[in-house]
Amino acid sequence: MSRRAGILIIAIISLAMMLGLTAYALAVRPVVDQLAPSSPTLFTQLQYPFNASLIPVGEVLTVHSRSWGSEPIENVELWADGQPWDLQAANNATLYEGFFAWQSRSLGDHSLVARTNDATKIPSTSAIVRLNAVLPYEPVATFQVQQAAGESIESLGKAFGIEPQTLLKLNPQLGDLPVNQPLGRDQLITVQLAGQFTPISNTTGLSPNQASLPANLASLPLATPYDPNTIWFDLQRRFGTASLPLAPEVLVGSSNCTTELVFTPKSDAADGFFIYRAGPDQSQFNLVATVAANGAGPQRWQEPAAFGQTLYYVVAFNPAGAATSPVVALNNADPACSSLQVPHFASLILIPTTAVNEVYCYSSLANGPWQRVPDQGFLAPLAGGYDLASALPLSASSASQSWNLECWGWNGSQPQLLGATSTTLNLGQTQAIALDADLFSVQGQLQTATTTQQLPTLSSIAPPTNLRLTTTLDECLQAAPQADDFWRTACSTNLAAGATVLIWDWNEQACFPTAEGQDCSANANLEGFQVSDRLAGTPLELTRVAAAQRLLFLAPRTAPSATDECLSVRAYRGLAISLASEVVCLPAFKLAAGSYQLLPSQFQFGAGLAQATVGGDCPALPINQSQQTTQPYPYASSLLLLQRYSVAETSCRRYTASWFDGAVSFVLPRLDQTVTSLELTFNRTSEREPNEAEPCNANASLQIGSATQTITWQSLPANGEIKLIVDQALLAQLGQANAPKLSFMLQAERQLANLNQRCSSELSDFSLKLTVQP
Repeated sequence: MSRRAGILIIAIISLAMMLGLTAYALAVRPVVDQLAPSSPTLFTQLQYPFNASLIPVGEVLTVHSRSWGSEPIENVELWADGQPWDLQAANNATLYEGFFAWQSRSLGDHSLVARTNDATKIPSTSAIVRLNAVLPYEPVATFQVQQAAGESIESLGKAFGIEPQTLLKLNPQLGDLPVNQPLGRDQLITVQLAGQFTPISNTTGLSPNQASLPANLASLPLATPYDPNTIWFDLQRRFGTASLPLAPEVLVGSSNCTTELVFTPKSDAADGFFIYRAGPDQSQFNLVATVAANGAGPQRWQEPAAFGQTLYYVVAFNPAGAATSPVVALNNADPACSSLQVPHFASLILIPTTAVNEVYCYSSLANGPWQRVPDQGFLAPLAGGYDLASALPLSASSASQSWNLECWGWNGSQPQLLGATSTTLNLGQTQAIALDADLFSVQGQLQTATTTQQLPTLSSIAPPTNLRLTTTLDECLQAAPQADDFWRTACSTNLAAGATVLIWDWNEQACFPTAEGQDCSANANLEGFQVSDRLAGTPLELTRVAAAQRLLFLAPRTAPSATDECLSVRAYRGLAISLASEVVCLPAFKLAAGSYQLLPSQFQFGAGLAQATVGGDCPALPINQSQQTTQPYPYASSLLLLQRYSVAETSCRRYTASWFDGAVSFVLPRLDQTVTSLELTFNRTSEREPNEAEPCNANASLQIGSATQTITWQSLPANGEIKLIVDQALLAQLGQANAPKLSFMLQAERQLANLNQRCSSELSDFSLKLTVQP
């Protein structure tokens, strides 16, 4: 071989090596991606409760997690408000259903996170479920009734079961009228019927104490940024001999609206630490810093402290792998930091004390300009009055502020001033609202839950399109942020496990709405996508994913879902959000043979009042009024059957009847198999006054689709557990409905009677057992 040929060969080999090294350098992923704390072979989702739900404070909820992957699962942890709640062994299954009993211990914001551990020692952390614990729901209904001469506040109180002083408060036009003094003829009197459920226990097994920050906090070194060399790190991962670091110990607190996160290494093997955070309005953890190890002592990391609950965890890493700390929570209630949050009314009901139909108000905050509430139209009616909460958003404030309210209502063809009232709102705190004006009262609760800082606003961001399910690896990879080994493994793992892979398209160049020459700038700097399911037809946010990600893995369907399983996606940036994509409903599927327990989805509450008079020169009654409202489970969890009859003798003989009743519904799964039985179970507790009074009578029925099953209510026990078996005629409807649901309906007897008595039944602990064959 000639010298020239040898030089040429050496040059070719050198060039090939250079090209290979260049290709290798380009292919090496950043360190955080090499050691991602989320494993491509392990996934965790919280199936229940739903994010952003209202829950009754003190009520025990069943938290349902689902974990799946390709490696044996060792255990699943539940974390509540940044503290460990429970741990369940998974016995090396590759799919595990976790059921945890959890109880909120205080009003306000709470967070739940599930974490799964398998043999890889890289945990999988679920999206965060944020909940708002409020006072338990109790049905209330307000009516106006016409009274005959001779009635008094005292006699009306006996008729409706209302304390006389409460009636006077509801009727300020009566002034300081003695309760036994007869009223004027034909007066309209406001009465309020209230149903009361058994109080919920507030006992809990979780200690509210949180470890305090070190006394020498100010002297601890501040963490410094760290940018490890990716090529060196990759080579060390492939050929090095480092040992896996231990997870650090983490504490968090705040002072003067500054977060102080202190983490202490538990070994000297770590090269650095990843710091992950989920802010008060976020459902996913995001990497916020990569910092150097700087020795074996504790370090502190600072950032502005948002008002509300922020979650953190810290990952120790080196080329051998990563170890993730427990989740810790910063519960920041400092009002000085509340400019980072917009408070809101958890409930706010306006109750007129005079006969009006359409109601609107003018509101002024902090002595600012008056604003019409709502800005168009009228307040929405609900049981007991009108909904002010949804029409009256609050602006951010770092201190208390005055609130002035003036309300109007239409009385026939003319507007009528209902009066004005004012108070001071203590933003940053939970505050009960109870205000009185000339012709209305306001009742509610001010909250500071950060999950509803502001309402999203529709914008011209292009909506996602072509929402679909996929079962192919290539299509899954096309929707992934990168077609690399991580996402290839993630797609393969989910497809092999039978998980649902939801994908969609989104085009930054697609202006919306389509118009020639339109500016598409609304699509710039997209933050991500919001994926929603539906609960009895109402949209329900599941989670959010990054803008580069056009897919979502949903857990394998091994149990009935509490939702409709009909999905849609929106694009968002800040508070701007697009229209929804088309809706894709998951197909019918098969469950393993056996029985499954379903929880309710909604409760409907009805209330009514009837009157009639007998006698000469009596007012022309009868009165027959009713109201209905719907509340989601678990905020509402019981039904109330209540009947009150009374007879009064004045110059007229007056018969009065009032009642509460309602319905509960269950979302049923779309199954590709035969349902052999449905069994509804609930507990009933009944009372009668006097003891010899007749028990409450009612019309009860079960309904699926167009089929109805009548229940003989009087034949059921007045107290104890009740089981109802659903007829085959109703089961036959399951295969015919696109959105099947079972409703149990209870209608009180609505007739006047020559009686003075009260009876009630509280129906609680509803569950539905669904049994299927293969």
